[in-house]
Amino acid sequence: MNIWQRKLLAFLHDPPSKPFNIAEHWAMAEALIRNAGFQPADVAWFFDKVCDHTAAAADRVICPKSAVLKAEWNESAAFKHPLGGGELHFEQPIRHAEAETQVAALQPHTCDWSKVASDAEQQDWAKFFVHWRLWRQRCAEGHPSLAHLPADTRIPDHTIWTHCSIVSALQTCVRIEREQQAVEIRDFQPAFLLMQIGPVQEFIAQARSTRDLWSGSYLLSWLIAHGIKAITDEVGPDCVLFPALRGQPLFDFLHKESLYDKLNMWDELRHSDEQILTPNLPNRFLAVVPAWQVQQLAEHAVNAMHKKLQDIGKACREWFKNQNHEIPSDAIERWDQQIAQFLNIHWQTWKWEEDVAKAIKGHAELEQAYKAATQGIPADHLDPRNYRHQSWQENGVWKSKVSNAPPVVDNPGFAWAAHYKRVDELLAARRNTRDFKPWAAADTNRTGAVKDMLSGKEEVIGSEQWQKGLANIPGHYFRENERLGALNLIKRVWHKAYLQEVKGLEVYRAVRFESMPEIAAGSPDPLPESPKYVAILALDGDSMGKWVSGALSPHWRGQLAAEAVAYFENHPLLKALLDSRRHVAPSYHVQLSEALANFALYLAGPIVEHFDGQLIYAGGDDVLAMLPAEQALPCGRALRMA
Repeated sequence: MNIWQRKLLAFLHDPPSKPFNIAEHWAMAEALIRNAGFQPADVAWFFDKVCDHTAAAADRVICPKSAVLKAEWNESAAFKHPLGGGELHFEQPIRHAEAETQVAALQPHTCDWSKVASDAEQQDWAKFFVHWRLWRQRCAEGHPSLAHLPADTRIPDHTIWTHCSIVSALQTCVRIEREQQAVEIRDFQPAFLLMQIGPVQEFIAQARSTRDLWSGSYLLSWLIAHGIKAITDEVGPDCVLFPALRGQPLFDFLHKESLYDKLNMWDELRHSDEQILTPNLPNRFLAVVPAWQVQQLAEHAVNAMHKKLQDIGKACREWFKNQNHEIPSDAIERWDQQIAQFLNIHWQTWKWEEDVAKAIKGHAELEQAYKAATQGIPADHLDPRNYRHQSWQENGVWKSKVSNAPPVVDNPGFAWAAHYKRVDELLAARRNTRDFKPWAAADTNRTGAVKDMLSGKEEVIGSEQWQKGLANIPGHYFRENERLGALNLIKRVWHKAYLQEVKGLEVYRAVRFESMPEIAAGSPDPLPESPKYVAILALDGDSMGKWVSGALSPHWRGQLAAEAVAYFENHPLLKALLDSRRHVAPSYHVQLSEALANFALYLAGPIVEHFDGQLIYAGGDDVLAMLPAEQALPCGRALRMA
């Protein structure tokens, strides 16, 4: 059984309609698994439960076993916002029988996978990818509540879709080897990979027009999208926890030819060219991957970004040639050198510490939760999937042949937040360890060269005469007397030379590049009767690092079902936990990422346009826009509220 079959089985292990009928959820899951083409023997082989238990412990280890704490889920139940402060109710909720019927009917299992590839493993990749990408969307379109059914009715703040996605991601971290075609050796070794690219602000700021601002932002989004794809091609898109990839237009576009077009599914995604061409990917991503593969995956991502930038550079060189303004042969070495040295990529890995108590040492929220989980839950209420029992409890006293010690949490998922904190600290330390490489060291023609007028760093490409001739190229790409290096030359023309001519994206039809006077007037082709002014609006969400780390995560009391709150109130250590912050879990990371993506993709652009502005960049919590000056503050208030 290959990795994509295993991942699909993991993704299907819980049916999306499980909350309505927990008692019979396995029978429902089995039907969906059979729909996907698996046999009963495949299912029996797969379910060793390590990934399911790890994902569950990461989200809800402080809950006792379900036999002693249950919470009913019905049509009137509310899904709790993963970041706290709100509940989601539906005026016309879906009924149990209808939910089960729709989920099964909308499962994307009837495709002709042979259209994707003749290779069986590649077909299995496509089957998994489409289930991961389209099933939830189809269900949400059938009834929006189907996208918000909880994985655990006792803590209804994370969806079953999120839980199943985490389980399939962790399945990638299970190594299976065979000896003499009989014995299977299983090894579970997750690791975090955290990567960040630059330069960002300084590169985007090297601009003389709205087109420049967009172009620099989108180039960085394009490159990091290919870095992410290099990893997801190997281990699956579910393994990337931040940014959210499901529904990401640019990430979908990178699979258009290889997957969606072959299955006639592209139109179902409903992406406009404007959405695809909106720069909204952050310059940082987090993935959970196999520890034995993590360094190789990081190197693949780095190489993919460098290779893609080289491809863009080649397309731009060809475009200059077609404009009868070929880059001089003696400038090619400098051109290639500047492209090779442009990206500044840092990455860090962290193999999960197997000793949970050691992993969480010094992490106050997790230490409090650990104490509550091991000492606050009565011994006969403990969920055995999360613990290693060193002792037992009689009449409130812990007893053991060795010592009076409570059980030990030995499920590595419990330390998720600590693992993330460690990799984040290591990346910060790596980024503070600066590399100082000689700029353009291989260039033999540096003496007396003019610097790029926008960056002040790179030497210009070509001679003075060649640079002056740029203004004669039709299309108003360059102004007179500009002096530019390779990256700012690419920034001016890559949308035409590469995105349009190579990738078929009609940039000018999808993206507005208005002039300053047009933006100032709030309309195209303005004839202002009085002086107008432009405002630049930069929005950055406060304390995002604290949100990601869990320092601002919601309190347990607000995330639990009423039955769970009542149970916690009856046990002193659990009661104390109610008013502490919910420890960071995989579902929290994924859903925080989805919330940021939804803001960037579906709210920021329409809000800016409503106030007659032009969106330059929207990625996560960051927004850069240009507006008529009198509209800047109202737009800023609306964005903040959104």
